[in-house]
Amino acid sequence: MSIIKPFLFFSFLVVATCSHAKALIIGQDIPYFYYEDKTNSLSLELLLSLPQENLIESKKTLSKGYTESTFWIKFDVNDKAFSNNEYWFEVLPVYLDRIEFYYKEDSSNTWIKRSAGDLNNAAEWDVDYRAPVFILPKSSDGYSVVIKVTTSSSMLLNVRIWKEHDFIGYSLKDNIFWSFFFGVFSFAGMILLLLALVLGGRIFWISFFSFFVYFDLFCMHGYYEWFFGKSPLHIQHYLTSLSFIAIFSVVLLACSEIIGLRERFNKIYKVMLFIIYLISFQSVFVIFDMYFLVIKNILFFFMLVVLFYFLVIYIVFIKRNLVSCIF
Repeated sequence: MSIIKPFLFFSFLVVATCSHAKALIIGQDIPYFYYEDKTNSLSLELLLSLPQENLIESKKTLSKGYTESTFWIKFDVNDKAFSNNEYWFEVLPVYLDRIEFYYKEDSSNTWIKRSAGDLNNAAEWDVDYRAPVFILPKSSDGYSVVIKVTTSSSMLLNVRIWKEHDFIGYSLKDNIFWSFFFGVFSFAGMILLLLALVLGGRIFWISFFSFFVYFDLFCMHGYYEWFFGKSPLHIQHYLTSLSFIAIFSVVLLACSEIIGLRERFNKIYKVMLFIIYLISFQSVFVIFDMYFLVIKNILFFFMLVVLFYFLVIYIVFIKRNLVSCIF
């Protein structure tokens, strides 16, 4: 009891001190202009020389789904709240391939370049943290910022600007949550693996493989490289992609067990296994940076999901066999 009380007090203290931490979010709080470079040939100088009417203004987070285009965003920041504070830029999500971060004071003509990204060997930021954080010095003039983003994953750019003490408080609370989350599910995963090895059976193995979801989150949030260090082989990048693709196969297997697909519709079960093998085989393309090809072929997965819906309706409403469908 003497150990639990200080721990609870510390936890509540952390929550209390972090509850007011708030960042400025680019898009929601600060509008920006963006340009889609479909040829991937634009440079900073060419972007700055483009007429203003060629740029698109946006007041929401940049989200463009799966695309092979490069995106440039441009904005100015000079908030009164930062008049005597450094600007801490947090660039999310972690899994973006390559990020070029340019900034200059409004009173200067010199652009300073920083870089980040899963596939960027020159990536380096100012804080030992799981996500890129760039610290800009105090400035009475504010800054002009340009960000170039290229990725083979979903194009999503969420940039937050923090004060130092707000970021430290927020990141402490956030990492406490994720550490607890991953700790609980790692323990549960070890238990399920033990049950699968000792008792066998498809249901235990499928339950264990469902932890690809949590492993994917672990990599997607940048914890792998934060814990184990950045690798020139870009291990975190490929593990994120491979585990995400594996989730599709696990979902199909779990659905098949729930409705008893193997026993009720054995031919459809064999077709499903073929598609699972096909999805698993396509994971090889990720190693050759052909993630887009794999994602396009995931269409088979969604076709099977629709088929599962019809099978559930057939079993429940036509066969009137709800209990055995679930159990």
